[in-house]
Amino acid sequence: MKIDVLYCVEKRDVNNLFLKSINLCCKNFILLNDIYIVTNDVNGVNQLISGENFHCKIKIIDERTILKDGQIITGWYRQQMIKLLSYKICKTKYICCLGADAFILSSVDYNDLFYDEKPILYYNRYDFSPNHLEYERKRIENIAILFDITPKLTYMLGDFIMELMIFEDDNLKELELYVQKKYGSISNLLSKLSSTNFHEKAHFGEWSLYAMFLLDIIHKNVLVKNAKSEFMLQIHSRNDIALYKANAKVIHIVNKFFSEQEVDSLLRKGK
Repeated sequence: MKIDVLYCVEKRDVNNLFLKSINLCCKNFILLNDIYIVTNDVNGVNQLISGENFHCKIKIIDERTILKDGQIITGWYRQQMIKLLSYKICKTKYICCLGADAFILSSVDYNDLFYDEKPILYYNRYDFSPNHLEYERKRIENIAILFDITPKLTYMLGDFIMELMIFEDDNLKELELYVQKKYGSISNLLSKLSSTNFHEKAHFGEWSLYAMFLLDIIHKNVLVKNAKSEFMLQIHSRNDIALYKANAKVIHIVNKFFSEQEVDSLLRKGK
């Protein structure tokens, strides 16, 4: 099995850390087919990767060719729309969405991602952050309100923010049809949300919507697995850096104010 990897990259994230993410993906994502980079800074990405000797094909796509009628959607929602439409961009049945500030530190293979020939749906728990689960459950509640459903399974599990998520093309197609029945299109839904305040924006997410669709709407039979901050770890603060045990396969740098040197020290620990 081969899997295409999709990056959605804003201009501000076209930097050396993104380049390191690509290199680590090429090195450690064992099922890698091609990498697709959808961005609003095509020239910047071309300059960043020029001269690099990658062992896979990298295809750079202007996000405007994907969004079309979704031009009014703000940056954070534009990326979510692109991911939800990733089956129209990538060519493989399964698609890995990877964050531009996510780093695959050790080998990620079939057994990490699949069980019984279906993608594993990961959720997360933090050792020291009970408030984070409450925050993610609020996100689940708000998405459920948009679709008038009771999110029994997804509310219990709560946190589906992985930054390395495996989508299945047929599920994305079915999800798109489901959204169209209520809102006309994904862009209509996200345009509606774009008009809300920042606090409300923070309570919607494509990962959580996808999980809710699988578990509480179409009742898909998939393995749901606790990442335990070992498959994928979120680094929010310098306290997280201090507590980092170098046992996660993938880390996501949430805080945009870390220096490149601080991130490099984490990456060295993970090798």
